[in-house]
Amino acid sequence: MKAQRKAAALGLFFLTAILPAAAQFEVSPDRFDQPSAQSPASVRSQRADHLARQIATEETLLSAYETRIRAAEQQVESDWQAAVSTWPGDEAGQMIAFNIHQRQLRQLKESLAPLIQEAGNTLASLEKDQANMTQVVTPVASRRAHSQPRRDTSTLVASR
Repeated sequence: MKAQRKAAALGLFFLTAILPAAAQFEVSPDRFDQPSAQSPASVRSQRADHLARQIATEETLLSAYETRIRAAEQQVESDWQAAVSTWPGDEAGQMIAFNIHQRQLRQLKESLAPLIQEAGNTLASLEKDQANMTQVVTPVASRRAHSQPRRDTSTLVASR
């Protein structure tokens, strides 16, 4: 008697666990029979577009890093020119500004070095993926073109 109650309770437990899945299956049971809406060509095209966007993002990021460094270098150069072109005795303030900006430039380069390295590695990896994708697509297309038998148009005209 005790075993029957346990079996009935266990069966009821499994039934309640399966019930939501069965209800969801009944909403649209034929959706699994339909083929995928995306063709392999459109998937490749979407992947190529995604890679191109990622490459553009990484190139923009690298360009921004380089722009920041160039701006800081120009500031240091401007400070140096100001320091050497002032009257003797007046260059102390300019040299202080030069030293401060030179130290900031060094810190900027040190802080951006790992980011530039990471962005460069990511960009190289993405470009490699993009090159591999074009190599994979090209042989398939050329195989299809060569696998189809060529029709001789002279025999078609003669048979009419």
